[in-house]
Amino acid sequence: MNTFAARQTICKERVKILRTEKSEIYRKGVHFVMQELLSVIIPIYNVEKYLRQCLDSVLQQTYTNLEIILVDDGSPDNCPQICDEYAARESRVKVIHKINGGVSSARNAGLDAATGEWIGFVDSDDWLLPDMYEKLYNAVKCENADLAICGYQYVDENNEPLSYNISVIKDEVLTKSDAFNKLVEKRYGYYVTVYNKIYAKKIFNRLRFPIGRIHEDEFTAHHIFDVCEKIVTVSDILYMYIQRKDSTMGKPFFVKRFDGVDALYDRYKFFKAKGLNKHAKLSLRKGYRVVISGLKQFDYKTHEQTIKPFFDKMFWLLVRERDLRAVKLFIYHHAYKTISTFEKGAKS
Repeated sequence: MNTFAARQTICKERVKILRTEKSEIYRKGVHFVMQELLSVIIPIYNVEKYLRQCLDSVLQQTYTNLEIILVDDGSPDNCPQICDEYAARESRVKVIHKINGGVSSARNAGLDAATGEWIGFVDSDDWLLPDMYEKLYNAVKCENADLAICGYQYVDENNEPLSYNISVIKDEVLTKSDAFNKLVEKRYGYYVTVYNKIYAKKIFNRLRFPIGRIHEDEFTAHHIFDVCEKIVTVSDILYMYIQRKDSTMGKPFFVKRFDGVDALYDRYKFFKAKGLNKHAKLSLRKGYRVVISGLKQFDYKTHEQTIKPFFDKMFWLLVRERDLRAVKLFIYHHAYKTISTFEKGAKS
């Protein structure tokens, strides 16, 4: 039971697969000829423990017409050697070795090298169910869509499903407007993340991920939807997202998380420019929650140079929108500073 296949079988049995009459078309009712190349881009950095499981799950896909692009982002462990090993034995695997530049830089390098008509992204510590790409490809071909999205499951480092993850993805076809609506819902992460999708290559003709930022998917999701005529969603849970305590998003709130404020500010401006004022305001409120989370975690005075620009930006935007959250933010900030000063005085 220690093999990848055995663990995968156990996880598949525990993951609830949602099935509807319509979605059966994507699963077994229609099989399209696998004539179009799908480029799968995998940024790799310091994931030696998980990399083989990830790569094996991609190589075992039932959709076999794949170009698998491994982007070694200057990984300091044995990942570069593992990448070369897989490339030597599997003709579908290509390797790019580059200086470390972050996940956006690595994904962009993969996009520049990709030759497929379709694009997929995989995080190198995660893994896929064997029919993920076949189901997503069948869905886009059946609906003549530009983008397909599936559900994903949070699993722990032993591949045990985590109970707090309940997918909101349904079997449906979305217009651009529908997709924008999804971005302002409470549980919108499934529509933002890059890895549970396949994309028409044309989506990235003029679009790349922001270098040096985290929340890179938050920066790009609205721009991706904007160039799609039709989006199809498949309720099946096909992507396994490992929750690691030492991963970027697995750590407690840290200073770089404030990148999320800039990402949501970009979305605010994007919706404003389109006259979608309600969407803009709801995006702004999501940014407000990021700032509040940061203020709860950090001493403002110690990190003032980092926090102040985000705080000021959010505060004055909320004022402009006549949103009472501006008052809450102001009170919370100053109350926190007062309490913090009082506590320090009491300790001295």
